[in-house]
Amino acid sequence: MNSNEGKDEFIERRTVQIMGKGFSREDATSQAREEWSMESNKKAIKPNKGKITLGQIATFLLVVFIGVVVYTQGENKQSSSGDEQNIGVISAPANIDEKVPEVGITSSPLKEIESVPFTVECLFISSLFTDNHKLARVDVSVSNGDQSSWAATMMAAAEAAKESGADSIEISLLNSNISKNEAPLFREIGHAYFMPKADIGLWTKNGKGVEWSVYAAKKENLMTKRDIDITNLYDKSLASLISKGVEENEADKIAGNQVAKKFNLKPDWRLPTGSYSSSSDEVNVSGFSVNSSKSRAGMDAISNLIQNANYPSYSSCN
Repeated sequence: MNSNEGKDEFIERRTVQIMGKGFSREDATSQAREEWSMESNKKAIKPNKGKITLGQIATFLLVVFIGVVVYTQGENKQSSSGDEQNIGVISAPANIDEKVPEVGITSSPLKEIESVPFTVECLFISSLFTDNHKLARVDVSVSNGDQSSWAATMMAAAEAAKESGADSIEISLLNSNISKNEAPLFREIGHAYFMPKADIGLWTKNGKGVEWSVYAAKKENLMTKRDIDITNLYDKSLASLISKGVEENEADKIAGNQVAKKFNLKPDWRLPTGSYSSSSDEVNVSGFSVNSSKSRAGMDAISNLIQNANYPSYSSCN
């Protein structure tokens, strides 16, 4: 992986290369994302096996004390304005390259954020890791909300998944208004990582375990019907050219020109790369107090799946 190459560029480059071997865009994109994750993990994600220090204990006690103070001031909590409009599929093109500043709510007392109803699409649990480390991954879908409520919804789903006893929990948030037949690239609008015990979780930031890492799209940047049409036409054209023996790079240029002409795109247009970016759409949830009442049905569904799961490995995914 080129050190100067960003995530989106890497994934798109590898997707095109893998598709040239006869794979569908969905499978190729999935493999490219996995490759990026593996390469990133080599550089940034290392097991956090450090011992608990006196400083960490002191910090914990301070956080508990602050939590008690905040609780006693609960009457001052503010209610979220919660956007309940349907997500839909936005008709205007998404601005793929726009960099969105980090979103966070850091006021004191904690600001209450409402989650939205969600449906569980897939649950995977495995303890087949070193030292019996247990991982839980859950795919959930929503039909309404906004960036803050989506972050709160992923947190609610992760809290429900904690019942499994997982050391590391991963949540993928999907747009239910886009068909399941479409690639995950078009459907995913958020991703969250939760480690109940940050010191033994799978993920770290700057060498330290972090309880929450949450990424959510801004509503105006959601993938659109036009994005889907552009990508599908490109994939179809590329596959047809390669099947006729056209060299991969040349096929890419020809397919790109065909798409640009049909959709009146600029010469330097790029394929859509998703609704959110892990480099610019991280949500600071340190100031969140999640009201999960609207997500109760989905949380109960996760609980039911966990109770019926067979270990050491279980999957409800198709």
